[in-house]
Amino acid sequence: MTIIEKKIKTEQQIIEAMHCTANLAKKYGFPTTMILKLQLVTEEACTNALEYCQHQNISFFKVKWKVKSNRFELSVKQKGGEFTLAQQEEVNTGIRGRGLFLIQQFVDLVEIRKDKEDVELLIIKENGV
Repeated sequence: MTIIEKKIKTEQQIIEAMHCTANLAKKYGFPTTMILKLQLVTEEACTNALEYCQHQNISFFKVKWKVKSNRFELSVKQKGGEFTLAQQEEVNTGIRGRGLFLIQQFVDLVEIRKDKEDVELLIIKENGV
């Protein structure tokens, strides 16, 4: 099992996070199509967090990967308020607003966890499912 945690402050670091996702998924035998989807999931989750942080004058958010051969976990944690996962029937065709919908389509589990100061988006994809 591999566990990595990074602080993200910039768009360039989101690109680095996408590379980290791809490298970990490849290392643990995830198929190529799923690796591409996990990169997109990483980009969407991180972009949403970065935009929120910039709007709230928060300097960074944390990304954590916990990966083994049969399970890929991505956690995006930031300071701030709670949000909900709405079940949508179809994707938003506007410029923004597709991220959570796409994330939910590509993975097996999406959870939102809240503690005193932080909100965490937990994303899980099982390998072979």
